Amino acid sequence: FTSKTIMDIDQLIEDTSLIRVRGYSLDDEEYSAGLTCISVPLKNYRNEIVAAVSLSGATIRMTDGKLNEIQKELKEVARRLSSYLGWPEGSVQ
Repeated sequence: FTSKTIMDIDQLIEDTSLIRVRGYSLDDEEYSAGLTCISVPLKNYRNEIVAAVSLSGATIRMTDGKLNEIQKELKEVARRLSSYLGWPEGSVQ
């Protein structure tokens, strides 16, 4: 798709490991030049990923600080939505 698209299996495995550690996925112009997307998983009562919530924006606006802020908010949204799917770790108080 773009020059930033992951095409190497080892790089894909490394990126997947990083996603698991940080709890979100980042598409940094991999699909479309000038567009950055961040997503977090939604989990059900069996702790299975069943959906995702994402936010996309112009890469020029997606600074490290902004991405940090967005990932925190998206994780909270995912926690709340997952609780409605029965995910026990996401219990909304």
